[in-house]
Amino acid sequence: DFGDLQLQLETDAGQGGSTVEESWAVSEDGSLRHHSTGILIGEAGLRDGKTETEFPAGSRDIEVDQTAILGRGAGGIVAMGKHKPTGTPLAVKVVRVEDKAKRTQLINELQNLLQIAQSHFLIRLYAAYVHKDTGCVHVALEFMDYGSLSDLKQKVTRVKEHILAFMMMQILEGLKTLHLSYVVHRDVKLGNILINSKGCVKVTDFGISKKLGDTAVCDTFVGTATHMSPERVLGEDYSFAADIWSLGLCVYELASGK
Repeated sequence: DFGDLQLQLETDAGQGGSTVEESWAVSEDGSLRHHSTGILIGEAGLRDGKTETEFPAGSRDIEVDQTAILGRGAGGIVAMGKHKPTGTPLAVKVVRVEDKAKRTQLINELQNLLQIAQSHFLIRLYAAYVHKDTGCVHVALEFMDYGSLSDLKQKVTRVKEHILAFMMMQILEGLKTLHLSYVVHRDVKLGNILINSKGCVKVTDFGISKKLGDTAVCDTFVGTATHMSPERVLGEDYSFAADIWSLGLCVYELASGK
């Protein structure tokens, strides 16, 4: 309900610990605008107010089958979808934005997807829009039909060395693109690396990724504890190398089957 959502956004904006970065507005037609980034999400699609980049696909263009669940996470469900004009299969995140933490993760992911350079080794954004009936934001992403490397690990005891090397080459190219855009992923793990039937491997889930400033370090304690680098576990400043440590753990998991 958009009325309830408007109230929730106003309540959040009025809390003592909030910042401009967390401030949203809801228009009469249900569109969401994030003030500090200029990102606008409406029924007709997504628009980046700072760069004038537009993703005009909306609820009329994308069909979502919420009975075909691809995954569930802290941000919401991921369901099978399709771009109706072209028939392109999609993975659609359904995010209930009345939850403040989910809104923060949503805007962070969209901002990163909009700002980082396009790469064959990073998951592609197709659309983001507000569903007119539910008020949920749908984020349509490239569909990878073999799922995640976590799914692969459950099916295969160990990944052969030459296959693993080919996979890691692609992941490193994806991380290279992120890092050249001054973004540290902060949650590199098997579940956030996807693969398709053509052997393409891509990094996904930029909800807690961080764009670094002039110091090129950050100190926020977020991510998956089992895949954190030593400096992150100790609460020290960290940078791009932390992603490489996490990837090294992924290599060990796939190579050893442990």
